[in-house]
Amino acid sequence: MGAQPRSERTKVTGGKVYVYAKLDKDMMVIKQCDLTHNHPLHPDLTRLMVNYRCIDEQCFRKMALNDAAGISLNKSFNSFVIESGGHENVSFTHRDLRNTVNLHRHTNILGGDATAVEKHFKEMAEFNTNFYRAIQTDSEGMLVNIFWADARCKAQYKDFGDIITFDTTFLCNKYKLPFAPFIGCNHHGSSICMGKPPKGILTDRCKAIGKAVQVAFPEVPHRLCIWHIMQNASRNLGKLAQWKEIDVAFLTVVHDSLNVEEFEEAWATMVTTYNLHSKDWINDTYLNRRSWVPGYWRNLFWAGMSLTQRSEGMNRFFKTYVSLNTGLIQFMLQFETTLRGKVEEEKKLYLDPATKPYTYDNTLIAEVVFCKAYTNTKLKEVRDEIIGLAHTNLLSTGQDGTKFLYDAEEKIARPVNKAKRRTFQVTVDKEKGEFTCSCRLFEFRGILCRHIIGAINNQDVKNIPDKYILSRWRKDVVRDYEGIKVSYYDPNDSSRFKNSREVEKRNSYISTLALHNSETLSIFMEATEKIRVSLEDSIGISRTAGDNFMEW
Repeated sequence: MGAQPRSERTKVTGGKVYVYAKLDKDMMVIKQCDLTHNHPLHPDLTRLMVNYRCIDEQCFRKMALNDAAGISLNKSFNSFVIESGGHENVSFTHRDLRNTVNLHRHTNILGGDATAVEKHFKEMAEFNTNFYRAIQTDSEGMLVNIFWADARCKAQYKDFGDIITFDTTFLCNKYKLPFAPFIGCNHHGSSICMGKPPKGILTDRCKAIGKAVQVAFPEVPHRLCIWHIMQNASRNLGKLAQWKEIDVAFLTVVHDSLNVEEFEEAWATMVTTYNLHSKDWINDTYLNRRSWVPGYWRNLFWAGMSLTQRSEGMNRFFKTYVSLNTGLIQFMLQFETTLRGKVEEEKKLYLDPATKPYTYDNTLIAEVVFCKAYTNTKLKEVRDEIIGLAHTNLLSTGQDGTKFLYDAEEKIARPVNKAKRRTFQVTVDKEKGEFTCSCRLFEFRGILCRHIIGAINNQDVKNIPDKYILSRWRKDVVRDYEGIKVSYYDPNDSSRFKNSREVEKRNSYISTLALHNSETLSIFMEATEKIRVSLEDSIGISRTAGDNFMEW
C-alpha cells in the first residue's frame, strides 16, 4: 500500500508506452503519455490478457454451485459462454475457471481432506443430534474407514430396513477407498440408503464380506446375488466346448427350481450330462448353494430385491458425479445432494396417484383392493400379474376340508418356438382367509401371484385379508422419515450465499418485467443506474468522469 510507483517495461518487446496521471479533486488528470507501440495491436485479444481477466462475485457463486452439483468444468464453462453470448463476452478463460475451482476446493479442506470430513461431520451433528458418524484411523493416525448415517436414513429403517443390499464395488475417490452403501427398497420400489442393521442382507460373493456379515449380523439371513454367480460361471466355464448348452442348463436349474428337491435333482442331472464333476468351481459353488440358490430361500421375504438392480441407481450417481480425482469431502457433499434428489423423486411419486390415477376392473377383487391401497409402482406389479392370467389355465383338483385346490398351468412368456409350461399348486381357504401357491411369489416379493389372483376370483372371494396387503407398499401410510431432511448442514448455505440468491431472485423477476416493452426497459435502465450510483457511494467507490460512460 505504501510502496512507490514503479515504471515497468514489458520484457517481451521493450515497449516504452506509458501514461502519467495525477489525482486532482476525485478526478484522474493525465499529465503525460506516450502511446507509440513497437508491435502490432490486437484489441480483440485484450480480454485474454491477465490484467483484464477476472471472475466476479456472481460468476464465482455460480461456479461454486455447479461444482457442488457435480457439473464438469467443461459444462460449467460452456454455460458461462452461452449465457454471455459467446467467448468474447466471458471475462475469464477455461484455465481461470479450473484454477478457481481448485482453489475453492482447497480452501474448504484446509488441514487435509480427512480433517475437512471430520469438520463436516461435526457440523452435521450440531444441526441434528441423530446424525451418527465413526472415523477409524491406523496407528499413525491415518484415515482407514468412515461410517456415517444421517437422521433420515436411520428413520427409513423403521419402514424399509427389513431387506438391504451391500455392495463394495464402487471405487469413488482419489484415495481408492471403496464406497459401500447399505441400500434398501421403499414402497415405490426405489433404492434408499439405510442406517441400521437389517433383517436380511444381500451381497456379492466375497469371503471378507461374508465373515464381516457373520460377525456384525450373526442372526441376519445372508444370501448372495445370483447375477455375480452367473458372471463367475461364464468366467470359469466359458471356454468349455459345450458352454452355450451349459449356460442355458445352468440358468434353467437355478431359476426353474421352486424348492430344494427340484434343485438337487436338476443340478445332479446337469453335472452328469455335461461331465462337470471335476470342475472345482462347480463343486465349490454347489457347497455354497444355500446362500444363493432361490429354492433355498424362496419362502423368505426379500422385497424382490437383487444386488444388481439396487446397484444400478448408485452406478448412475458415480458416473455422473464422481471420478478418481474426487476428494472425500467433495464426494460426501455430492452424495448428500444426490440423496436430496432422491427425496424429490419420491415426492413426485407421491403425487402420481392423485394426478395419474389408475382405472381398474371392478370385477377383479385384487385389482380393486390394490388400486386403492398400493403406490402406482407396486400396483403396476399387481397389474402385470393380472395380465399374466391370459397365459394361465386354472384347473380345480378337489377340496381338502375348507381348502379349495387348484393346478395353475402357466405358459411361460417366451418366444413361441421356445415356449414352455409349468404347473403350480394353489390352495384357497375362504373361511380362514389363507392363500398359498407353490411359486411363493408373495413370500419372496410381497405381491400376490397371478395363480392366487385367478383362484380367489374363481372362488368369488369378497375380501383380501390385511396380511396380504403389505404396509410397506401402501400409499396411505404416514411415515416418520418423510419430514426429516437428508442433511442439516450445507457449507454453501452461508449468509453470503443466501443473500446472493435473494439478489438473483429479485434481479430475475425485475429483468423479466423490463423486457416487456421499450417503456419498461427505459424505466429499468434509469432505475438501475440510480441504484448503481447509490451502491457505489455506499461502498465508497470513487468514480472518475469516464466511469459514467462505462458499459455494464
